[in-house]
Amino acid sequence: MPSAAIDSLSGFKALIQPGKFGDTKGFYERCRAEVAAIKLFFPDVQSEDIQVCMAAWLAANCAADDFLESLPLLSGIKALKETILKLQGGTEDISADNGFAKILLSFQSYCSQHLDLSDDVCTELRSDIQDMCQGLLDELLFRQGVLPNTLETYLRFRGRTMGIHPFFTLIRTMHSPPCSKYLSGLRDLQTQVSLVLGLQNDLVGLEKDRRKGETMNAVLVSLNEQVGIDVESKDNILPIIIQDVCGIHNRCVAAAVEMYHGLAGLDCEVQDPVLETEILAFADTHLKWCASSKRYQAKVQ
Repeated sequence: MPSAAIDSLSGFKALIQPGKFGDTKGFYERCRAEVAAIKLFFPDVQSEDIQVCMAAWLAANCAADDFLESLPLLSGIKALKETILKLQGGTEDISADNGFAKILLSFQSYCSQHLDLSDDVCTELRSDIQDMCQGLLDELLFRQGVLPNTLETYLRFRGRTMGIHPFFTLIRTMHSPPCSKYLSGLRDLQTQVSLVLGLQNDLVGLEKDRRKGETMNAVLVSLNEQVGIDVESKDNILPIIIQDVCGIHNRCVAAAVEMYHGLAGLDCEVQDPVLETEILAFADTHLKWCASSKRYQAKVQ
């Protein structure tokens, strides 16, 4: 990729996390690695401008998540609520210390500067980000105990926290605008694949989460729901719960495949099979990437 594109991405990353990155060879190598990751996950995307904006979303998503994790619970809830109001069109300025909102709003501005986006696409991108923020807010309310601490509740927001919708909204700018029925089906498929990815992360990251005392994991949520603080019971039932969550993952994949075939059978004037193929393939590529980055014994198909 031309150095100008890498320079652009590096400038954005320095903007959203000032002081964390320097003008070093390692920093530029990380930028190239992020673009390479986008090419791996989305091999059919050939536009360099789209690739860079997708890499910018990857960077913004990670940076926003890091910032949120650095905040106390109540401060995180406040930052998310303020960000959601702003994304909904609120006119009030965001708080000076709300770095979370600043990162996400900077991404919006970056895309507007580098791509000729229609008003409809800008609105959809803003809605995508808002959807992720709502999922993250539900996660914090879950941690706080405001939402029921059940696996059913957890699964309602797990996929939304992944924030994959902006990737596909950007991809669709390379294609003719789809008809409303087809677009609705694509969004439903994205939502299903989002949950698949979230469950893959939970299963692959289970050992690390247990080691760090992290509770936001489908296996651990189900474990706590079923046996509470009984350590001996937890050890006995853990393998069963892992297989249960694997089963949920596999059923979600099957549902996604069914949605994919349903999209192919739609009677719609404007639709491109590349779009639904990109979405479904993301689940497979993501799982392979997870498996290569960390060994895990549970069988996920």
